[in-house]
Amino acid sequence: MINNNFLSKIHEAHLEDISKVKERKMTGYEYLSKNCDMVLSREDVSRKLVKFVDYFYETYIDEYCNFIENNLHKTVLGIVFSWEDYDKIAFDIINPNYDSFIKNKTKITK
Repeated sequence: MINNNFLSKIHEAHLEDISKVKERKMTGYEYLSKNCDMVLSREDVSRKLVKFVDYFYETYIDEYCNFIENNLHKTVLGIVFSWEDYDKIAFDIINPNYDSFIKNKTKITK
Protein backbone atom coordinates (compact mmCIF):
# COMPACT_ATOMS: atom_id res chain seq x y z
CA MET A 1 0.00 0.00 0.00
CA ILE A 2 2.81 2.40 0.83
CA ASN A 3 4.74 1.78 -2.38
CA ASN A 4 1.62 2.35 -4.46
CA ASN A 5 0.30 5.33 -2.46
CA PHE A 6 -2.75 3.47 -1.17
CA LEU A 7 -2.63 4.61 2.46
CA SER A 8 -5.44 6.84 3.61
CA LYS A 9 -4.95 10.48 4.50
CA ILE A 10 -4.67 9.64 8.21
CA HIS A 11 -1.10 8.59 7.46
CA GLU A 12 -0.05 12.05 6.30
CA ALA A 13 1.35 12.60 9.79
CA HIS A 14 3.92 9.87 9.06
CA LEU A 15 5.37 11.12 5.77
CA GLU A 16 8.95 10.70 6.96
CA ASP A 17 8.39 7.03 7.78
CA ILE A 18 6.48 6.52 4.52
CA SER A 19 9.52 7.84 2.66
CA LYS A 20 11.75 5.46 4.62
CA VAL A 21 9.60 2.52 3.54
CA LYS A 22 9.67 3.63 -0.09
CA GLU A 23 13.46 3.91 0.14
CA ARG A 24 13.61 0.49 1.87
CA LYS A 25 15.20 2.00 4.95
CA MET A 26 12.22 0.76 7.00
CA THR A 27 10.08 -2.31 6.36
CA GLY A 28 6.30 -2.29 6.17
CA TYR A 29 6.32 -4.37 9.34
CA GLU A 30 8.35 -1.70 11.14
CA TYR A 31 5.99 1.00 9.85
CA LEU A 32 2.98 -0.99 11.06
CA SER A 33 4.59 -1.49 14.46
CA LYS A 34 5.63 2.14 14.89
CA ASN A 35 2.60 3.93 13.48
CA CYS A 36 -0.36 1.53 13.63
CA ASP A 37 0.08 -0.47 16.85
CA MET A 38 0.38 -3.55 14.59
CA VAL A 39 -3.23 -3.15 13.43
CA LEU A 40 -4.22 -2.30 9.88
CA SER A 41 -7.86 -1.33 9.55
CA ARG A 42 -10.13 -0.14 6.77
CA GLU A 43 -9.47 3.44 7.91
CA ASP A 44 -5.79 2.99 7.05
CA VAL A 45 -6.51 2.04 3.46
CA SER A 46 -7.22 4.50 0.65
CA ARG A 47 -10.80 4.42 -0.58
CA LYS A 48 -9.37 3.42 -3.97
CA LEU A 49 -8.12 0.14 -2.51
CA VAL A 50 -10.72 -0.87 0.09
CA LYS A 51 -12.81 -2.96 -2.31
CA PHE A 52 -9.73 -4.85 -3.47
CA VAL A 53 -8.58 -5.48 0.12
CA ASP A 54 -12.02 -6.83 1.01
CA TYR A 55 -12.12 -8.96 -2.12
CA PHE A 56 -8.53 -10.19 -1.63
CA TYR A 57 -9.18 -11.36 1.92
CA GLU A 58 -12.40 -13.08 0.92
CA THR A 59 -10.99 -14.69 -2.22
CA TYR A 60 -7.22 -15.12 -2.00
CA ILE A 61 -6.38 -15.48 1.67
CA ASP A 62 -5.80 -19.24 1.34
CA GLU A 63 -3.53 -18.72 -1.66
CA TYR A 64 -1.60 -16.07 0.31
CA CYS A 65 -1.22 -18.30 3.37
CA ASN A 66 -0.18 -21.31 1.30
CA PHE A 67 2.42 -19.20 -0.51
CA ILE A 68 3.95 -18.04 2.77
CA GLU A 69 4.09 -21.56 4.16
CA ASN A 70 5.09 -23.45 1.00
CA ASN A 71 7.24 -20.93 -0.88
CA LEU A 72 8.73 -18.81 1.90
CA HIS A 73 8.74 -21.69 4.39
CA LYS A 74 7.46 -19.48 7.19
CA THR A 75 4.40 -19.50 9.39
CA VAL A 76 1.68 -17.00 8.61
CA LEU A 77 1.06 -15.85 12.16
CA GLY A 78 3.85 -13.76 13.55
CA ILE A 79 5.81 -13.48 10.32
CA VAL A 80 8.21 -10.56 10.11
CA PHE A 81 8.64 -9.86 6.41
CA SER A 82 11.96 -9.06 4.84
CA TRP A 83 12.14 -7.04 1.65
CA GLU A 84 12.91 -10.29 -0.17
CA ASP A 85 9.68 -11.81 1.21
CA TYR A 86 7.73 -8.71 0.25
CA ASP A 87 9.07 -8.80 -3.31
CA LYS A 88 8.09 -12.45 -3.73
CA ILE A 89 4.61 -11.96 -2.28
CA ALA A 90 3.99 -8.80 -4.29
CA PHE A 91 5.20 -10.38 -7.55
CA ASP A 92 3.54 -13.79 -7.19
CA ILE A 93 0.36 -13.04 -5.23
CA ILE A 94 -0.69 -9.45 -4.69
CA ASN A 95 0.14 -7.77 -8.01
CA PRO A 96 -1.37 -10.43 -10.30
CA ASN A 97 -4.53 -10.59 -8.19
CA TYR A 98 -4.80 -6.80 -8.11
CA ASP A 99 -4.36 -6.64 -11.88
CA SER A 100 -7.03 -9.30 -12.31
CA PHE A 101 -9.34 -7.47 -9.91
CA ILE A 102 -8.96 -4.19 -11.80
CA LYS A 103 -9.49 -5.93 -15.14
CA ASN A 104 -12.60 -7.75 -13.92
CA LYS A 105 -14.02 -5.34 -11.37
CA THR A 106 -17.10 -4.62 -13.43
CA LYS A 107 -17.92 -8.34 -13.18
CA ILE A 108 -17.44 -8.49 -9.41
CA THR A 109 -20.62 -7.89 -7.47
CA LYS A 110 -19.16 -7.90 -3.96
